[in-house]
Amino acid sequence: MKEDWLERYYQKVLEEKQLDLNRRDRFTNWGLTIFLGFIIFYVELLSKETPLLWRLSLLYIVGALLLRFYVHACLAYGWVYKWNELIRSIEKYWMTERNDSIYEEVIKKIREYDHSQRVPIRHIKILKGQLKTGYYIIFFIIAFLIYNELSHFRFRSFEDHY
Repeated sequence: MKEDWLERYYQKVLEEKQLDLNRRDRFTNWGLTIFLGFIIFYVELLSKETPLLWRLSLLYIVGALLLRFYVHACLAYGWVYKWNELIRSIEKYWMTERNDSIYEEVIKKIREYDHSQRVPIRHIKILKGQLKTGYYIIFFIIAFLIYNELSHFRFRSFEDHY
């Protein structure tokens, strides 16, 4: 009887893991796509000598949007780790002699990870892992552009900006 529900639960966990992998990839791909579109639009604004206020506003808005995509990708990344931990626990139970102590470990991990928002990975590792998917470059370029725009703002008079 405990084998039936565990097998169904295992299938559910595999599906959830795949959904979160797809979600993480989707947020990362959309983030990179929006960033490339933004760069093209920003260069166009520079060539038309658009006022500084409009360019800065665009930088802040796109930066906030991409930060949101980054956070969602981090959440999905953490949940993939959670599902992997549950998959390993169940497979460990199936690969051993299926004794009750390992079964109790599986139940404990299900309560710990599936019934709560906890993940079995440190948050800093999640943040660093997602930065490596391309967000390092995105955030560096946006920060550089904001710095560049603000440094121009300081050296010009107020009337030149409007």
